[in-house]
Amino acid sequence: MWLVNTTSLKLEEFFGNDVPPYAILSHTWETEEVSFQDMDGERGICEAASRKQGFVKIMKSAAQAAADGHGYIWIDTCCIDKKSSAELSESINSMFRWYHQADVCYAYLADVPRPPPVYPDSTTQWEAQFACSRWFTRGWTLQELIAPSDVEFYSENWTRLGSRIELLNALHHITGIAKSALASHKDMDEFSVAERMSWASNRKTTRREDEAYCIMGIFNVNMPLLYGEGEKAFLRLQEHILQKSDDHSLFAWTRQSALHNLEWRSLFAASPAEFLGAGGIVEYKRFRTKPYSITNQGLRISLPFKEHPDSMIVVFLNCHDRNASQRVAPVGIYLESLSKYVLPGILEEPYTRFTGKGNCVVTEEMILGAKFRTFIIPDRPITWCEKWATTGRHAD
Repeated sequence: MWLVNTTSLKLEEFFGNDVPPYAILSHTWETEEVSFQDMDGERGICEAASRKQGFVKIMKSAAQAAADGHGYIWIDTCCIDKKSSAELSESINSMFRWYHQADVCYAYLADVPRPPPVYPDSTTQWEAQFACSRWFTRGWTLQELIAPSDVEFYSENWTRLGSRIELLNALHHITGIAKSALASHKDMDEFSVAERMSWASNRKTTRREDEAYCIMGIFNVNMPLLYGEGEKAFLRLQEHILQKSDDHSLFAWTRQSALHNLEWRSLFAASPAEFLGAGGIVEYKRFRTKPYSITNQGLRISLPFKEHPDSMIVVFLNCHDRNASQRVAPVGIYLESLSKYVLPGILEEPYTRFTGKGNCVVTEEMILGAKFRTFIIPDRPITWCEKWATTGRHAD
């Protein structure tokens, strides 16, 4: 782990238990950031780098850390050798832990001015500027808000705005993150998968893969980075979550047509954006279910179900939406059979999730008449159908 010495501004490398106490910086990337190579080894920051716009951010954050008694600070722009794919992968997989273990995190909001004198109109205007900061829209800053034990916010001229605790109500309102997650160093597993996904649903990343990579730590997942895989990264993340959790809220997303116009889908979401509005979905162990697994034909899962009048099946998930109504009831989702594409010899009938109706309102009558069945749900139902339809024509 590379750290910046807050006195000399030189990089120093530490391993394992030898890592000293340190502060950490959270910010949004701008033009002319100082890189690892710009730090220039033993000589500190090179002369050309000191003229970059990002140098002021390093100097100011290091000075603040030194003033607070911290000998070192970690800054992502210059403490990762991004030319080394191995180091980049290790750093991204370790990032949640690094923020978690930091003594303090300085959240620098480059587009927020210092607070005005306390006048009603000016205060309201400043609060709107604070809420509209770009920092609240970026994917990577989500874990940087949640993971540390202490977050201190600073304005564009490095005026202190307040701590995460002092700004708790505003942060909850802006981000939708539960106050209990912001107020303490809670285990992330205390929050449902859907709720944690909802925290990322309005955030953006420059690269599609980073939608998944920036939230791995929130789900305690480690996986290799494969830039170029696109939306497959988020699918891999969900598969890793499934391997270690039986939380059905992973499947309680709703289709966002702007992202994915297909109504026939797998049980996995295309993006965190499909968990928008899922912040109230929590685990609800109503049914005893069997372990599920990923097979070469898709997800194999046993669920209670009820046949629906329009030739579909409603399956019940072990989760409920605490925001939907006062009555506690499982979330239901629609499945449609792909039996017309199945050739003789296929033992288990495949299904696809039908998202055109959204999620189902489950009644007590439906629950009482529920049966169990094992379902095979392909990752790409349309591709699967095309494959078997083509094979069937060849067989005729």
